[in-house]
Amino acid sequence: SAIVWNVGTWYLGLPASSSHTLIGSILGGQTSIMATFTRILRLVVKEISALSFTLAGSVIVFFTLSGQTRRIALIATAVALVLHFTNVILESRADTDQNG
Repeated sequence: SAIVWNVGTWYLGLPASSSHTLIGSILGGQTSIMATFTRILRLVVKEISALSFTLAGSVIVFFTLSGQTRRIALIATAVALVLHFTNVILESRADTDQNG
């Protein structure tokens, strides 16, 4: 977008600063990235609050287990959380794509 702006202002004979154009383009891209990150962070916080009792129960059960059983339970819980959040993010993207 910085190149298009520079060529456009040059073609129309308008004064413009290439460095300001470049900085504005970079900041615009960062704003877009931060908006996506914020949306994903909101989803994660919402889902963690919805799963709070389940996560608390998992912690209690985790501390009652020992040895190999504890490792298996930890791996199973981590896999379940990753799959859950992946599903939530994919559903959110599908909703966003359908709504525009």
